[in-house]
Amino acid sequence: MKTRVSRSRFHRSTSSAARKHLGKAGTLSSYNYLAGTPDYVQQDAARYDQVTRADVQRVARTYLGKPKVVLTVVPEGQRQMMLTANGGGQ
Repeated sequence: MKTRVSRSRFHRSTSSAARKHLGKAGTLSSYNYLAGTPDYVQQDAARYDQVTRADVQRVARTYLGKPKVVLTVVPEGQRQMMLTANGGGQ
């Protein structure tokens, strides 16, 4: 479901930008600069289409399950806004 949503968002954003001349020119210019050809937009869309639910789950297990450090920056004197180990405020 989420992969479908991501694909849909990607296609919607690229097609929305492509509908406008400046958006289309900017998109093609970006692909030309980053990938060396403006036609790479089609290959990039194909990459998104190939992502499966299993791919997303595998990457999530690999990278999101590892221990991490969370830095919380709050206004001075507002310690109750800090996150704690259980995810909530103090």
